[in-house]
Amino acid sequence: MPRSKAVTSKLAVQERLPDLNVSDTRTKSSALHQIHYIGPLFQWPYFCTDVETEFLNHPWGNNRHHLYRRPLGEASPHSLLKEHCLVGNEIGVQGRWNTHVGEVMSAIFHEQQFDLTFADFVCAGEDYSKNPDLALISATPNTLVVGELKTPWIKHHNLSKAARVDAKHRHVLGQIVEYMYDLEVKYGIMSTYDQTVFLRLYHDPTNGGWQVQYSPVIYHDTSYSQGNVTVRQCIWFLAQRAHADHTARNLPPKEQWITKKSSL
Repeated sequence: MPRSKAVTSKLAVQERLPDLNVSDTRTKSSALHQIHYIGPLFQWPYFCTDVETEFLNHPWGNNRHHLYRRPLGEASPHSLLKEHCLVGNEIGVQGRWNTHVGEVMSAIFHEQQFDLTFADFVCAGEDYSKNPDLALISATPNTLVVGELKTPWIKHHNLSKAARVDAKHRHVLGQIVEYMYDLEVKYGIMSTYDQTVFLRLYHDPTNGGWQVQYSPVIYHDTSYSQGNVTVRQCIWFLAQRAHADHTARNLPPKEQWITKKSSL
């Protein structure tokens, strides 16, 4: 019988995400809305360092339940740890995110006595006409984090390339920043599954102003090693911060941050 090891929460957050099984028949057009962020935009300082510090300092040993088992060595071709579903559109990508991030992290939150869960946005009960692709909610329920997902095979969705050109970067971030602004939520996630960026609305104590800060791009195939953090570790960090303080009040007028006209 093949040997395997039990995976605890501490081990699960260190794992990479499986590769998507992308169909040759798939969507071909950009799904970016004509929404652009025009306010102050800065890198999130020390993001990866803070994520790693949070992971290293958390008392994972207080709860050591086994979430699942992973074979030692390469998983078999038919293992459920590999991807078998084909994806060809945004809904498919959302489904795989929910399986490998939402489901796993929700189990970790509960196992670590942290009363949060990933959910469809409607579960938050917000009076909001728009529909973010994902939400991290509390038992109340309160919306702590909102997220937007795009397909990774469309060139205009490429987060690392967009970050090199200011106008493109502001376009890619526009939709998720609008959700965060409207819902007064400090923390957000923008992801193509293959690439993920974490966002916060930061109140600068030096001048009293608000700004959007963005993390480095975190890649789905990154496993944890010193100085290299995973998507799940970043989610854990974001959840900790959002649980402590998730509300952004007294933001500047929306027209100073969001425009609906293309600036490219």
